[in-house]
Amino acid sequence: MNVLRRFWDEHPLLSMWILLSIGMVAIMIWAARSVGFTASQWAWLIVVTIGLAGLCTWIISWGEDDLDGDVEEEAEMQVEKEHEAEPEAEQEEVPEEETEQEPEEEKEDEVPESEAANVPDEEAADADQ
Repeated sequence: MNVLRRFWDEHPLLSMWILLSIGMVAIMIWAARSVGFTASQWAWLIVVTIGLAGLCTWIISWGEDDLDGDVEEEAEMQVEKEHEAEPEAEQEEVPEEETEQEPEEEKEDEVPESEAANVPDEEAADADQ
């Protein structure tokens, strides 16, 4: 039993292919038992079924980044990077907010040029009198 466990740990995709092949061939033999295939037809069906199981195993492995457990380590590293990036983003946002607020406050105190032109200047009013 330890030999099988070690083989599974060392060769997970090959193990999956073998187990899937056994299951698929067994189902195929059971389903086609009364069809009346010749020996060469059975042989080719079994070979093609094993090949199909290999393709299924390969496609299943596309979703796996790494079957050795490195996926969890990569996820932890990603979380750490996100936490490191958050304080930098917060620090950058605070000065931006301050700079955005300062011009707004200055604009409230200042009179826009278009309104300033409409307001008569006191000196010009005294000169007219």
